[in-house]
Amino acid sequence: MKKDLLLFLPPCDASHRPGAALPQLAGYLESRGISLGCLDANLAFFRHFFREERLFAGLPEGAERLEELGSRRSLGFSEMMEYLSLAKGKIVLDMAGEEMVRCSLDPREMLPGHVRSTLFESVAKFLWVSRFPESLWNVGEGIFYEAPRSCYSSGEILECAEEEGIFEDFFASWFSRRLQGEDPRVIGISITYGGQVVPAFRMARELKRLFPRAFIVLGGAFVTLHLSRTDNTALFRTVDGMIVGDGEVPLERLCEALLQPRRTLDAVPGLIYLQEGALRRNPPASPFPLEKITPAYSYFPKEGYYQDASGEFAGFRLSRGCSWGRCAFCRTEEEFIRHVALGGEELFEKVRSLVRDQGQRSFAFGDDEADPEMLERFASWVCREKLDISWSVNVRADPRLTLERCMLLRRGGCRRLVMGVESSSNQVLGHMRKGITWELVERVLSNASWAGIPLGAYMMVGFPSETEEEARKSFETLRECIRRGTVQSVFYAAFQVAPGSPVMRHPEAFGVSALTFPKGADLNPPAVDFEAPGMSRQTAFRLAQEFSSLLREGSLPSRPHPPEDLHFGSRKVRLGFPLREVAEALRRGTPPHVDFIGYIRSGGGSISRR
Repeated sequence: MKKDLLLFLPPCDASHRPGAALPQLAGYLESRGISLGCLDANLAFFRHFFREERLFAGLPEGAERLEELGSRRSLGFSEMMEYLSLAKGKIVLDMAGEEMVRCSLDPREMLPGHVRSTLFESVAKFLWVSRFPESLWNVGEGIFYEAPRSCYSSGEILECAEEEGIFEDFFASWFSRRLQGEDPRVIGISITYGGQVVPAFRMARELKRLFPRAFIVLGGAFVTLHLSRTDNTALFRTVDGMIVGDGEVPLERLCEALLQPRRTLDAVPGLIYLQEGALRRNPPASPFPLEKITPAYSYFPKEGYYQDASGEFAGFRLSRGCSWGRCAFCRTEEEFIRHVALGGEELFEKVRSLVRDQGQRSFAFGDDEADPEMLERFASWVCREKLDISWSVNVRADPRLTLERCMLLRRGGCRRLVMGVESSSNQVLGHMRKGITWELVERVLSNASWAGIPLGAYMMVGFPSETEEEARKSFETLRECIRRGTVQSVFYAAFQVAPGSPVMRHPEAFGVSALTFPKGADLNPPAVDFEAPGMSRQTAFRLAQEFSSLLREGSLPSRPHPPEDLHFGSRKVRLGFPLREVAEALRRGTPPHVDFIGYIRSGGGSISRR
């Protein structure tokens, strides 16, 4: 049966579960009688490209490129990046061993998400050797796409949309197989991260060719925060509209409007579209009530995804917003942070329906910050109803996360907590306005550990006033927590001044000056280049990369010293430039950057053969 509405998830994201947006949209729209279909292009992309035969075909090309770079008299910044990327990719594959690499490429094999994504990043180096710097990178349990231009520039997005890049003819061939006989009125593409913008526009270009009469609309967090701020009408040659905020009601109204003989779009809340050559921006809808959403995971069968040791699959929210809402680095001016709604029995019943009707038993709750008392009510309800489920959720370091409460959460199915720690320095935490101390963090870590709940920690480097010494001390403190078992995983990021944050609104209060934005970045970008007390921006990005690299290395068998040569089957490739010297030269020339391509373009320094 032909569908009125087709919804798409674009590459790239996690390989073991779909993003939360589409199942929730599908559940609501299906309940409203709209004929729809959902397609996960992210999963299809992984399954198409990440196959043994492709990897083994790419290894000889990677060997040739390494030899060619290694034979030069000197390497510039971009060439050093490419050289180190290929060499480290092969080293990681060698450390993992052929059997583990084969397992990572087989969706049926159970692996921890961070191990699979680490291996996928290394495999990607050899799938697209000639495409550097366009590539894929491991971030936590996901794989993110790095475009050849900035995702914060509407002009550069449009340039990228006209290129094939690493996606080659994937979208055209996949659409021709999956969309035969379809004639949708509306096509929706959900964009959560900046790395999905270029893939989404390349998808939209192909979908517009296949369905010229369809209304193609973009939505999701990145659209609301960035793309929606555009004044560039040229973007609307590829797409027909964008939705700001929650998409449930806007998509329903859009489908209704397009069924009318006289097509008027002014009643579609949150819609941005072109009318008579000018941009129209309809007022957004109020946040959609969580209790009215039952995600439809029937469109996303779990057995089709890469099997993950955590078991987390279904995305859902038990609450919305942050009860603290005062962190200096956070987008506290945005509606999704300010609006606080805590879950109750009606919302808990939605979980029961997902278990009973759709067979979902593992949940990754996407709350911005789950209130401990709400979690206590939920865990008690799970125990009372004897539901056999497991779940993870984001929390603050909260004194209410006592040992007794953590033990109840564990009995109620909690299998992981993720907490924004940012720093182990009380001075830095105070400047961040986190409202916590390291002593409180340690107490919560201990309580969760004693209760048997693994904990993941988000860390930040380079907040104004933080010194390199403080950042290194925080890293060693968290690494010691990993050794003791109170922290399972740590995710690092360099501080950026986010739009809508207290630092962006009042930089002088944090000693920040000389905020600089990249030329052409018209889509509300964060600021990464500025002056502030503490470490330089270059140092902040260098440390974030160094800490992330050290943590990734800990997930695979260790290798004591960088090798002098690499083996590609019977072929031995001599590394003409010592890897440690290349890495050090890169650290010295590391620029502050909004995106990877900006990093490549503006990096300085070189290395010469001795």
